[in-house]
Amino acid sequence: MTPNQGARPEKALILILVMGAALLLTSVLVGWYQVHEVNRFGCTEVSETLSPFWVSVSTSGSGCPPSETGSFQSAGLPGTGALYAVAGLLTLIAAVLALSVTGLKLAKHRTRRASTILLAISVGALALGVMAPVLLVTEQASTVCHDEGFFQTPLELRPGTSFGRVASSYLNQSPPPMPPPACNGWSFWTGNSDGWIWSGSSGPWNSFAGSNASGGSGLVWGPGLGWVLDLAGVALLPAGPVLARRTPPNPSTALHQTAAVALTPRP
Repeated sequence: MTPNQGARPEKALILILVMGAALLLTSVLVGWYQVHEVNRFGCTEVSETLSPFWVSVSTSGSGCPPSETGSFQSAGLPGTGALYAVAGLLTLIAAVLALSVTGLKLAKHRTRRASTILLAISVGALALGVMAPVLLVTEQASTVCHDEGFFQTPLELRPGTSFGRVASSYLNQSPPPMPPPACNGWSFWTGNSDGWIWSGSSGPWNSFAGSNASGGSGLVWGPGLGWVLDLAGVALLPAGPVLARRTPPNPSTALHQTAAVALTPRP
């Protein structure tokens, strides 16, 4: 086997790892999660998109809330924003680590210590990359419920509690109705007060993806393109540990072996 033949699998692994890092970096630039409501009066569709570092609302039809882009804080989703920021940072770190593996591998360090460092970095990139999408699947629903301000039982009410964006107006009525409703609403951010509220038996507050209909309108929620790109990038990161454990052929050794074969007398 010539040196060039031995380097081909390594080049393929490097390309796969770079593609994975590119997908991770691209994912943080687009929406990771979307909540759509369709067919409410004249409003054909209102959609709220959650990205790692911002929120946007887009609409179509008449009588809809305005389309806009802003922060999770202004959208009344501070806890959800913190969750998405963590997921975005994990994704960025995983991408940087994956690119570091390719850079160090191209530097042709052949020592055992260098291989150990590469393996640790590549495993770290894979672990962090997996954590980001899993974190949203497991934690987002409860975080959204907390931000929306609804409580499951009256026992969860405490004096001085800071309620969420929807429940705050509900409880501030005079006299305030007691107990507050269970966690069963989504408020599309419009930059003022409570925005465009949708209520139903299920939604982003109790599952990561799904659909529901109520009063002639429907709500659909689930992962967006960014979350899918992130998952696709993570699927390519196992190339890192394989690349780190792979020892490329030493050109001088391969040359000596080739010469030895050439000089071996034929029977």
